Amino acid sequence: MAVNGWSRAVSSGILCGALAFSSCVGCKKKPEPASSNDESVAAADEIKNEDAPLPDKPLTAGDEVFDFQALAHTGQRIVLSEFLTKPSLFYFCPQDDTPQCTQLALTIRDRWLELNANLDMVFAVTPAPTVVHREFASEHELPHLLLADTDTKVHQIFGLKPGMLVAYLVGADREVLRVFPITDAATLVSNAEAALQELQLLGKPYPL
Repeated sequence: MAVNGWSRAVSSGILCGALAFSSCVGCKKKPEPASSNDESVAAADEIKNEDAPLPDKPLTAGDEVFDFQALAHTGQRIVLSEFLTKPSLFYFCPQDDTPQCTQLALTIRDRWLELNANLDMVFAVTPAPTVVHREFASEHELPHLLLADTDTKVHQIFGLKPGMLVAYLVGADREVLRVFPITDAATLVSNAEAALQELQLLGKPYPL
């Protein structure tokens, strides 16, 4: 009788344990959505580049860009060395919806066919989080990638301070090929194409 009682107790304990485990698994909490406040969004966008050397002045032609990571407005995690297969254009802007930055984005959109034939990608870099970039890109139907630099580390890797308006033509080996002060959008695109031609890096247009 004592043995049967012990057996029932063990069986009961195993059953209760199984039910408790099952209940625990079934009741596992779903991840809560990120808060909509700016600090939470910025923290979610931040990708650490802790080992990045930070130059004390802006990079110039011939310098090598550190192999950084950044989050694009599409949600894509960009690792520079894994992304680049030919030259890319990086332009730094204070804020997406400022007149100069908007005009830059629209000009790049309108000249995308020729730019895309010659460049791997055009990247816009601002301290804004992805949610802001995503809305801006959607509103204007932008084909290029907007990088969220909420901790300004990408700016620092290029030796820049937030708010600067400048563009870099970077080769597939991460070497800075040219640096362009931005006066207006059309001039930037023309200067980039002229530099590619001078460097004999013009690609072949896609067949229509």
